[in-house]
Amino acid sequence: MELFNNLIDRLLRLLKSADTHELFFAAFFFVLAVVGPWIAQRFIGGVFRRVLRKLDVDLVESAIQAIKGPLAIYIFVTFAVLSIDQFEHLPKGVHQFVTYSETVLNGIAILVFSFRVVDISAVLFKRRMMKGAKTELDERWVKIVGWVGKSIVLFIGVISIMQGLGKSIVPYITGAGVFGAAFALAAQSTLGNIIGSFEIMMDRLFAEGDRISFGDYDGFVTKMGLRSVEITALSGEKINLPNKDLVDKQIRNYSKGKLVFGKITIGLEYRHTKEDVGRAMTILKEIALAHHKIAEASAVFKSFASSSLDIELYFWGNYKTGGEYIAIISDLNMEIKERFDRESFAFAFPSSNVYLKKEILT
Repeated sequence: MELFNNLIDRLLRLLKSADTHELFFAAFFFVLAVVGPWIAQRFIGGVFRRVLRKLDVDLVESAIQAIKGPLAIYIFVTFAVLSIDQFEHLPKGVHQFVTYSETVLNGIAILVFSFRVVDISAVLFKRRMMKGAKTELDERWVKIVGWVGKSIVLFIGVISIMQGLGKSIVPYITGAGVFGAAFALAAQSTLGNIIGSFEIMMDRLFAEGDRISFGDYDGFVTKMGLRSVEITALSGEKINLPNKDLVDKQIRNYSKGKLVFGKITIGLEYRHTKEDVGRAMTILKEIALAHHKIAEASAVFKSFASSSLDIELYFWGNYKTGGEYIAIISDLNMEIKERFDRESFAFAFPSSNVYLKKEILT
């Protein structure tokens, strides 16, 4: 309170000792400091809305809000300092205080503007990511991008303000470098998984709800995190795999929108004719399309196997769990068995022929 009273007392003495010329220009710049921000905000808003009218409205309004506040602070501080500088006999302590205040307030204005630019960048990043399937991992990465961006801006801003105030910034930069190196060494595995999650998200290898397979794994992605991916196998067990181990795998994604791929292999005996094979393929397709959870289906004559004529039924069905998939396969197998028995199609089974050579000894 005493400091405030001393400041008011010095200000009153300064006004009493000032001549008319100083008071006039000081008042003029002070009025500009008060009115200038309002005029600039109105002007910026009108210009942006006219020039960027073809862009997204929300994005334009965000850009206007990003620049209005910091610009108002900068204009007010600039004209307020000009107003105070009109007094020739300004005490040294007051002049130093005004200089420091200008540096700090302008630095804050730049920080606020930079924070809002980061927010806008995070929104654009989110929109780009959400073109595909939306996942919790996407949302987390959008928040992380915003947090990291603001942290970097804050660090640079504080260092710049301190440098403007004449403070040495070398110890702080050195400390930040040592801390960053120590953190990177201590968290190599975690950082590897985080980078892996970013690669998965950017490449759109899969999303939550997709059925994927690689190696001995086959199941539905039930959760995507920054450290690991949770897969529910077709048999029901849950498997957690580190993200860094997934990015180097050859992953097969069986999902297409809301539909998921499936297949059944049927082996017919070699005694069946070409017409029998064609009829069997038609029946398989009819059976699949008649199922209420299957939207698309096709059948192909796959190969001449060692003991059978192999036909494969490919289908795209609306199922989301291994239990649903097994139920669909069971329904199809039951119907295939009934129809093939009716058509007198014989299922092949592994068999082999053994030829004996008889040698006559003389």
